[in-house]
Amino acid sequence: LPYPGVTVKMLLNHRSGLPNYLYFMSEGNWDKRFQVTNADVLKTLYTEKPNRSFTPGKRFSYSNTNFVLLALIVEKITGISYPVYMQTKYFRPLRMEHTFVFTLADTNKVIPSFNYNGTVWDNDFLEGTYGDKNIYSTPEDLLKWDQALYTEQLLKKPMLDSAFAPYSLERPSVHNYGLGFRMLMLPNGKKVIYHFGRWHGYNAAFARLMDEKATVIILGNKFNRNIYTTAHKCYDLFGNYMQGNEGEEETEAVRIRDVLPDAADQNVALAARFG
Repeated sequence: LPYPGVTVKMLLNHRSGLPNYLYFMSEGNWDKRFQVTNADVLKTLYTEKPNRSFTPGKRFSYSNTNFVLLALIVEKITGISYPVYMQTKYFRPLRMEHTFVFTLADTNKVIPSFNYNGTVWDNDFLEGTYGDKNIYSTPEDLLKWDQALYTEQLLKKPMLDSAFAPYSLERPSVHNYGLGFRMLMLPNGKKVIYHFGRWHGYNAAFARLMDEKATVIILGNKFNRNIYTTAHKCYDLFGNYMQGNEGEEETEAVRIRDVLPDAADQNVALAARFG
């Protein structure tokens, strides 16, 4: 890379300082009649050298470029495409039968996403990249992924411990980022390992409540930021996660009733795992 000092670990914890390709491919010289691929992102970093955001390691800033490059590294090391690698190494062994990495060849077999007003969100020139997005799944399959994280099916324990550790400590906060995972570390000792995301009209929330071994999974294909609010509210169904319900005298039935109507207005699927 023409950006000295960037390490693989920095790609994982988003301390690389690399510019976000979603912006430099949109604002640069790319002909938007053609789909951008991961290789195109890498080539543009070399040929156009968009300015880095900051010196590597100085601070945290989420950049989709990091995950695109990590997918390319997987392909370089294994000699196979990232979609095939994920299918053979992880999804198939875990019996995640409805999960795959989307490529343009899959366009006709996926459910489209929608704008907040109900219109279909059309594909654009940034649909061809993966690593940062484009994994299609179901709550049931993601639950299998969650359960595998309690074992060493995905990664050995030392690596998992590294992934779940905070790396952005220059500004004390309850929010932090590990290696590919966000985390919420509350003053009462509670910890949530999670990641939220969106692409066009698709929304996803995946949150693991470590003490209770409970997991909140919400997927939607109609753009609505309330999915994330709903996920936060669900935390307090399992323990005191300080999401606005602390100190209230209410039964479990009332709390569930108060949370789930938020999701009822969305085109979403929900799942929860109780340890």
